[in-house]
Amino acid sequence: MPKPRTEENLQAEAGLASAGSWIDQLQARLDRTSAGPWAVYGLAGVLLAAGLHLAHWLSGAFNFPTLSRIKPHPGAAFMWTLL
Repeated sequence: MPKPRTEENLQAEAGLASAGSWIDQLQARLDRTSAGPWAVYGLAGVLLAAGLHLAHWLSGAFNFPTLSRIKPHPGAAFMWTLL
């Protein structure tokens, strides 16, 4: 009977002696998701931004439909030309 595919078994097959750090384990889990790590990070960014805006709306720092008070620099559209 084959061993179940757990994190420890996968690392043992790869020749790793230890279980690895928590960031290595997180990266391995993200790599195995069906959507891919880019989708997980994108969703996390959207949820973080939504949570921060909700906190600002509830505290009264922003009026409800306002998304941000930061005004871009007038030359920000051309900053890429400096690279």
